Amino acid sequence: MLAERAVAFGLDERFHEAIVGLRNLHQLHAGMIKENILRIREALAAGAAGIVSKEGIARPVLVGDPDRIAEQARSLGLNLLKVEVVHPDRVTIERYTEMFLTDWRARGITELEAQSRLEDPMYFAAAMVRAGDADGFVGGATTTTADTVRAAIRCIGLAPDSSIVSSYFLMALPSTEHGERGGLVFTDCAVVPVPTAPQLAEIALQAAANTRKLL
Repeated sequence: MLAERAVAFGLDERFHEAIVGLRNLHQLHAGMIKENILRIREALAAGAAGIVSKEGIARPVLVGDPDRIAEQARSLGLNLLKVEVVHPDRVTIERYTEMFLTDWRARGITELEAQSRLEDPMYFAAAMVRAGDADGFVGGATTTTADTVRAAIRCIGLAPDSSIVSSYFLMALPSTEHGERGGLVFTDCAVVPVPTAPQLAEIALQAAANTRKLL
């Protein structure tokens, strides 16, 4: 049934494999459900949110225009009744703007520019994490890695003990013979492709810390 639904979303078998991997990871961490933000602009996000909700992997929140999301869901035959939809409304944008304004002004960003930036669902989702309104956000389906990382840096920032931003792939293998019960972390695959020796050492330490948290 899951494979059939993945096909209905216009996705190939790789999406099905990714969902199976998420399910395997979730089984390793029963009871550690986290709320996630999914940025919606295409059917991929809506389809993923529906599956993530049904599988109990997380409580997804779609950020975007409710009418457009509803239209996409109807066109794909998706049931998103249990998926929360948040629209970047003016009151919340002003609250988030106040939270960031001091820091952003020091970087040459005006109040109007800050509000305009937060109208972007990607930045709004990242701001929700900073404000404690969500535990995490998911992006990149319709944006570049650079845009996704930029929103995270500007809204959430680096950890106090970090000097660089790095990325990692969390690999959930079908076999439990490799890694930690089938879980592996590959780093850095996108953000710092050619690190210096000190950067490589810090990336390795960050990867090890994330591995301990997740696996």
